[in-house]
Amino acid sequence: MAALREQPRLVAAKLLVLVVVALAGGALAMALDDDPPTVPPETAPALERAQRSAQGSARRLRATQAENRQASARSRRAATRLRRLERRLRAALARERRLKLALRRSRRALAQQN
Repeated sequence: MAALREQPRLVAAKLLVLVVVALAGGALAMALDDDPPTVPPETAPALERAQRSAQGSARRLRATQAENRQASARSRRAATRLRRLERRLRAALARERRLKLALRRSRRALAQQN
């Protein structure tokens, strides 16, 4: 207790070194442990079912993502085609207005001649 009162920093440093050495020893023991984790026999079937379920979910996810990409591509193509058709429609409507105007003018000119 006297050491703590006289040199608190030294005691704290020694305590810190002790904790670090203990943690390093634990980490080293875990790293050297070559035994693979064992699965208790009663939980092995449940683990296998969970793994198969996860694999099935992953397959369904990949399939859904592929369908999503295909649908997005179809949507982009449809939007492009729609814009093209809208331009054609506007051009056709403009041609129709010009032709109607020309027809009206021709009829007026014909009516003035008669």
